[in-house]
Amino acid sequence: VPFYLDPVLADLDAMLHGAQPGLVLHKLLPEVLEWPLTLVYGPLWAVVWVGGFFAVAVYGDRQLRRRYWWTCALSLFGLGTVLATALSSVGPIYYEAVYGDPRYSDLTAAIFASGPGGQVKGVSTYLWTTYTTGSNSFGTGISAMPSMHVAVATVQTLAAFSVSRILGAVLGCFALCIQFGSVYLGWHYALDGYVSALFVAC
Repeated sequence: VPFYLDPVLADLDAMLHGAQPGLVLHKLLPEVLEWPLTLVYGPLWAVVWVGGFFAVAVYGDRQLRRRYWWTCALSLFGLGTVLATALSSVGPIYYEAVYGDPRYSDLTAAIFASGPGGQVKGVSTYLWTTYTTGSNSFGTGISAMPSMHVAVATVQTLAAFSVSRILGAVLGCFALCIQFGSVYLGWHYALDGYVSALFVAC
C-alpha cells in the first residue's frame, strides 16, 4: 500500500495539540537530556522488550503469561501488520521526501542539529535507502501509524502492573518516555502512540 495518510495525520496532530508536537517538545526538553532520551528510545527499549518477554516466560502466574502472549501476538498482528498496512504513513522525518512538502523542515532541522542528530540522520538515511532501493536488510521498514515502540512499552507496563504497582509505575514512566521520544525524534506523530496504547489497553 503506497504511503498516503500523512497529510491527514499531520492535520489531526496539529489540530489536537494546537501546534506541531515535535517542535513543542524540542522547546521543552533540556539539551542535557537529548542523549538519554535517544538511548531510552533505542537500546533500552530493545532491552526492556526482550527482557520483559523472558521475564514473563519464567514468571509463575500462568494466567498472566497467557494474557501477555495473546496481547503480544494480537498487537504485532493487529497493529504491526493490519493497521500499519491500512494506515500506511511515513512520519514527520520522511514527510518532505515522500510528499514534497517542507511542512516538517523546522522539526527535522532541530532534530539533526541536536546532540544525537547525527545518529538519527544515519538511521533515517539507512531506512530510506533500503526502502528506495528495495533492499532486504536487517531492521528495516518504514511505518509511522501505529507506533510499535509505544505498543511494546504499553504491553510491558500492563504486565508490570500485574506484578507490582512500583514496577508498573517505573515501566509507565518508561512508556511515556518512548511516546515522548517517538515524537521528539520525528519518527512518529503523537497520534501514532495514542492509537497504539489504546489498542493494547483494550
